[in-house]
Amino acid sequence: MNVFSRMRRALAALGAALALAAVPLLPGCGGGATGLGEVVIGLTDADGDFLAYQVDVTSLTLSRADGTQVQVLPLSTRVDFAQYTEMTEFLTAAMVPDGVYTGAEMVLDYTSADVQVEVAGAATPATLVDADGNPLAQVTMAVQLEEMDHILIRPGVPAHVVFDFDLAATNAVDLTIPAAPVVTVDPVLLAEVDADFAKPHRLRGLLDRVDLDNSEFTLHVRPFGHHGAAHRFGDFPVAVDGQTAFEIDGVAYTGADGLAALAALEPGSPVVAFGQVQRALRHMLASTVRAGSSVPWGQRDVAHGVLTSRLGDQLTLRGAVLSFDSGVGRPDLLRDTLTVLIGPDTIVTGPLGAPMTPADLSVGGRVTVVGDLLETAAVIAADLSVTPTLDATQGKARIEVSHAHGLVVATTAGTLTLDLRALNGRPVDIYDFAGTGATPADDSDPAAYRVDTGALDLSALAAGDPVGVRGLTAPFGAAPPDFLAMSLAQPPVEPEPRANLTIQWHPADLTPFTVSAPGGLVPDLSASPHRHHVVVAGAVIDLAGLGADARVVPAAEGGRYALQAGGALRVFGDFATFQAALDAALANGAAGRHLTAHGAWDGPTATFTADVVVVNLRRAAGGPDPVRMPPGLAKRLFGM
Repeated sequence: MNVFSRMRRALAALGAALALAAVPLLPGCGGGATGLGEVVIGLTDADGDFLAYQVDVTSLTLSRADGTQVQVLPLSTRVDFAQYTEMTEFLTAAMVPDGVYTGAEMVLDYTSADVQVEVAGAATPATLVDADGNPLAQVTMAVQLEEMDHILIRPGVPAHVVFDFDLAATNAVDLTIPAAPVVTVDPVLLAEVDADFAKPHRLRGLLDRVDLDNSEFTLHVRPFGHHGAAHRFGDFPVAVDGQTAFEIDGVAYTGADGLAALAALEPGSPVVAFGQVQRALRHMLASTVRAGSSVPWGQRDVAHGVLTSRLGDQLTLRGAVLSFDSGVGRPDLLRDTLTVLIGPDTIVTGPLGAPMTPADLSVGGRVTVVGDLLETAAVIAADLSVTPTLDATQGKARIEVSHAHGLVVATTAGTLTLDLRALNGRPVDIYDFAGTGATPADDSDPAAYRVDTGALDLSALAAGDPVGVRGLTAPFGAAPPDFLAMSLAQPPVEPEPRANLTIQWHPADLTPFTVSAPGGLVPDLSASPHRHHVVVAGAVIDLAGLGADARVVPAAEGGRYALQAGGALRVFGDFATFQAALDAALANGAAGRHLTAHGAWDGPTATFTADVVVVNLRRAAGGPDPVRMPPGLAKRLFGM
């Protein structure tokens, strides 16, 4: 397992994504190739404080060791990185000239970006500036690949690359004026080559053909809003097995029965598949497939969000992402509050098409609703003060799997009581639990949130432990329990909940660490007046209030540690080397702007064990570039 594979295991919080696999050679490729090979590429992001982070990805270019530049993105694509927190979005496919690729460059266009920060539980549009305080336009992110992570493209031997766009490290959020947040953007793009562990991919497309004999089907890839695009995104095969779960036109199937039902659909029917890309076999192995009317493409208006309150047949959704039936290909819009009207004729299903009723739509649930917006797309897009209304009385609602995070209060056989800190990533104070209980006294209480865990093992949990729970909210008006668990994120059954650490020094600090040693860093919080916290299982821990110095130490195995300055990034696979370069940069007059880390938090010792650390530096006037590599090292690693 290479170091980036180990890092991937540590980055459970990482998010959104694009992925590439196989179409004819794209325009703009350099010459000199002796053949073509296949590359599967993904782009992902790490968690930040953003409810929306829509930006246009205008190009993605791979750099071969001989200088050849290969463009692998066929169309400019608008991506909301904040909406993809648990998977990789399959974007396109490309056949590229064979050879060794040593770097990549991605261009983001922020001219019409929609970035909204969560402030006191509400989405608030942010002003975007670069490191010098100038308004953003186009931003170029470059990444050089270490020798161990070079991309080797050979005919018949596909490669797999994932690019991580780390939102937390890229963006410094200034909430000095809460109603007018300012986000300073200094891009962080990391790369992982031939990972043996990856988040699930989502592949969206139109059905091409079904091969019953070989248990697979092929899709014309149509990512994001490119539903009507021509065959520029390529085709990709999807394999199924006896465990693959299907939902086709609202009916659930498994394995071969599902594939047969898929074969009965017309070519061109919409399909969404979830699973893992198996590069050696050049296909995705699907765990879940949705098709036909179970995919809400172009059939009326669609909203995705979390249900935060319910009054009779009127629902309130927060963080609602809207897609419009009148605008195939138009970017989705985020409106933080949406009213949904339901009725007895609303068709409600659960995960994988399980039949449910409107009574199952309860506070805290994550839902997808299909209906008719009473306002036009133009009105909604133009006026942020408008709370749109979606009429789903003759529509559909799908209840998705939800995620609850909190601290253990108590455990008994089959029951876990939580001090709930977040539901589906949103703070609990945005939810109104009135009516969730069989009586008002039974309404859900975030301080004592009752989770039915069935036969799940709770023996490793103790009071105060952070824990994550996946499952469904109980039907409205039926609590207790409040939540029905499908799985727990707890040691030792699963990796413990991942933690994110953020420290901003404002103004930039010439001595940002009180201790800097090969074994770890101790940040100086005296120059960090605004942001100095750890977030784990939805709980926000203020480092300034611990009564002890917080320490950031490297993980025992693997990891990526980076210095960033002026749009450039230098990545290290060894913490001691990273720390020495950091000390050298500070000794030459650089100043610390912010530190972001991902890993595990140990409260009793105030220790953050990090698999990823990014320190953003301000270059000293007239001083050396803090992220420039020694020429000999650059030549050895990148053939420069």
